[in-house]
Amino acid sequence: MAVRQSIALTALVVREYGEAIAFYVGTLGFSLVEDTYLPEQDKRWVVVSPPGAVESRLLLARALGDVQSRRIGNQTGGRVFLCLETDDFWRDFHAYEAKGVTFVREPKQEHYGTVAVFRDLYGNLWDLVERRTSSSASSSARRSRSGQCILPTHACVVANLHDRLIGLSGERVETVLAIEARGRVR
Repeated sequence: MAVRQSIALTALVVREYGEAIAFYVGTLGFSLVEDTYLPEQDKRWVVVSPPGAVESRLLLARALGDVQSRRIGNQTGGRVFLCLETDDFWRDFHAYEAKGVTFVREPKQEHYGTVAVFRDLYGNLWDLVERRTSSSASSSARRSRSGQCILPTHACVVANLHDRLIGLSGERVETVLAIEARGRVR
């Protein structure tokens, strides 16, 4: 039997639950999955999730004490902390800008897709990224920040295949690989 594991929750140290929920749910459009008071620990179990996400969720953990409080907004020493993958970069980029989200690195086309870096309400850095896949390479053109069309020039075939093959049996993997091969040999 194959082992299947996933990282279900990532703890994000926050100052207060209310302001964190307002940002992640109200500004970024995440869903509030759970908000349960734990009286024996005098804390709340607050879980949020990006729209459509199944496995990845954030645990908003209120800082306790000076050591944790000093980590608010700088959990990774200034590096990008989390990557928010989207199916429409420009839709989310414009929506976040309109809601006052600060982008510290402008949108850029990379070999893997379109990416920009934003700060959350505490200063943690996030990538907003739309991955380029073989299906996006053959789909309709994407819009640039100015509204011009961008035709992807390179597909992330390996990442796309990886995503499609996870959890498939051997026979189904062979079928997907055969379909992918036929699509590239024309």
